[in-house]
Amino acid sequence: MSTTRTDVIAPPMATAYVLPKPGRPAGELVLPGSPEPRGPLRRHRDAAVAQAIGARTAALLESQKQFLAELRSCLEEVEEGVVEAARARMQAQVRTALSVLEWCDAVQRDLETECGWAERGLQPIALLGFCADVAAEWRGDRPVEVCGQGEGRWWGDAGLLAETLESALALVAERAREPGSLAVEVAAGGRSASIRVAAAGIPAEDLDPATVRIFRQNVERLRAVVQPDPAGPVGLVLDLPILGDGV
Repeated sequence: MSTTRTDVIAPPMATAYVLPKPGRPAGELVLPGSPEPRGPLRRHRDAAVAQAIGARTAALLESQKQFLAELRSCLEEVEEGVVEAARARMQAQVRTALSVLEWCDAVQRDLETECGWAERGLQPIALLGFCADVAAEWRGDRPVEVCGQGEGRWWGDAGLLAETLESALALVAERAREPGSLAVEVAAGGRSASIRVAAAGIPAEDLDPATVRIFRQNVERLRAVVQPDPAGPVGLVLDLPILGDGV
């Protein structure tokens, strides 16, 4: 007996709250779903999901910004209008509240930035696990060993990053004359992140021009920077772009 998977689709809520208490959403609609996509299809679908979440979060952030502005205005009026006898105590309390609002502003800015990335279809990618998944799906004829350090969470286009890593694996595998496994090493810390793709041996010179062209095209689309592998002449290092630095 076969089982049909269902997706739960909720209708969109209002883009902004006019009153502090949001309205009640309509009921859920259940429709038959399609089989769960895998590989590149799944990554591209995830980008569309991230974009939808980003759009929804942007609307909520705009409402929160208006609420914070109204709260700040009220606190400033209280500070100006308090009677002289209790002025010092009340001023201290209001200033404490205003300092909390400054932290709220900082959080708001960070959320707006990441929300903008999500609206563009970008995702916070856990690089180490992501590279392991790409290596497992890669159709090359060499095994791939993945290792890394740091938190490794990077905002970017998951589908494009996967295509770039796959083309890097294909290029390094073709350059390596000696048989053996490929190595993928992730290094991430703070805002910077890089992926090293390496193999042992002396590099071959007669490379397929299509392999080189596809790799260069993917690197250019991703806006990454390619560096030579410091451990040997066969591999390479992909320095991933940092969002906000003209990206």
